[in-house]
Amino acid sequence: MGKLFGTDGIRGIPGEFPLIPEFVFRLGYVTATLLRQQYPQYPPRVLLAQDTRGSGVWLGERLACGLAAAGLEVEPLGVVPTPAVSYWIGKRRALAGAMVSASHNPPEFNGIKFFGPHGDKISPLLENLIEERAQRTSPSPSLSTPVKLSPNSQVRLHYLRFLKSTVPALTDFDRLRIVLDCSNGAASAIGPALFAQLGARVYPIAVRPNGKNINVRCGALTPQHMQKKTKTKRAFAGIALDGDSDRAILSDEKGRLLNGDRILAMAAMDLKIQNRLSKNLVITTRMANLGLLRFFKKQGIESRVVPVGDRYIAQALNDSGAILGGESSGHIIFKAFSPTGDGLLTALQALSIARRWRKPLSFFQRLFSNTPQILRNIPADQKIPFEKLPRLQKSLARAKKRLGERGRVWLRYSGTEPVARLLVEGPDRAQIRKIAQEIEKMLRQEMTR
Repeated sequence: MGKLFGTDGIRGIPGEFPLIPEFVFRLGYVTATLLRQQYPQYPPRVLLAQDTRGSGVWLGERLACGLAAAGLEVEPLGVVPTPAVSYWIGKRRALAGAMVSASHNPPEFNGIKFFGPHGDKISPLLENLIEERAQRTSPSPSLSTPVKLSPNSQVRLHYLRFLKSTVPALTDFDRLRIVLDCSNGAASAIGPALFAQLGARVYPIAVRPNGKNINVRCGALTPQHMQKKTKTKRAFAGIALDGDSDRAILSDEKGRLLNGDRILAMAAMDLKIQNRLSKNLVITTRMANLGLLRFFKKQGIESRVVPVGDRYIAQALNDSGAILGGESSGHIIFKAFSPTGDGLLTALQALSIARRWRKPLSFFQRLFSNTPQILRNIPADQKIPFEKLPRLQKSLARAKKRLGERGRVWLRYSGTEPVARLLVEGPDRAQIRKIAQEIEKMLRQEMTR
């Protein structure tokens, strides 16, 4: 058995290992057993939700059976955003939460994320224990009792109430034009209702999930339709969520994107002006644009760079006492409100800042200039360690020497998809394009030898 957990839970193709019925049952059983041992002070209750993928029904049922077989009371939440699970854990004082979702991945994928009693994702140490025990634990088939999954209709109401409570007093959304792309995902019902209840005029996109269309030509990874509609509708802003709504990217009124780096800059400046930027620190990842890091330095704001993945951001926030961190992908953690990334919360906070400053979103494009950057996803089914590819190593060394202090090269395997992610950044776009092409060519050659 290989590594099960990536940077954001377990991902795969339903019907293929590890997302096969017997192993999903075993996974639930082992996870519940370990959680009960680690947190005996919490009630043996686990919350279970899913996004809109058709495979989520049977995966949720098998997972629920495993959790119940280990003695947990399974409380089904139905289709809700991943951050709603995190929020409801605290409200219910539950032992854990589980989300059946593959986030931004195409509809043929699915996955499972686990949350602990504090609403944050379980630790890498616990993940390793689950992987180890799942390989040698075989619960008795007689323990497999069917679990009826009837959604809790109160969750959406409470979650909406929580989101609205994060909007500062006197913030005016009345008749504000907003284009909202819900990616045919978990926020398809909640998202439009949220902004409509705040008084905005909402133009929804991709809010008709059918089990097969989540993230298909829509959402945070393909926001072009949202951008175009924002401009044609003369909207104040566009918002694009991913399939489980734990990330968001925005469009200004001109149809230009504001990714997570821009949102972090907005939020950091706003908090600093209010003297509320705890520790004067923002947590970012290695994917953050150099322009953002230079902006923080110019503004006298400290920044700390951690590995890619919102779990690393959350851990750094906990360790440092800071309250703001995020990724360029749109995973932003506003620690004062939530222990995990939340796309709807992120959009609310960004729009609230713009309204409070009485500025259009295009104003915030001017906070800093991006250093030219190229990002490429290179198919990598095998994920051979890069250090074992000598010609690739030489290519990387040459690239870093050419860029020097003016840029950088970063290559890593995705923790959620069978790809290698390549980032090349530097002042000369033609140069970084050539460097990216050379590295990609070398990687493909080495991996097919």
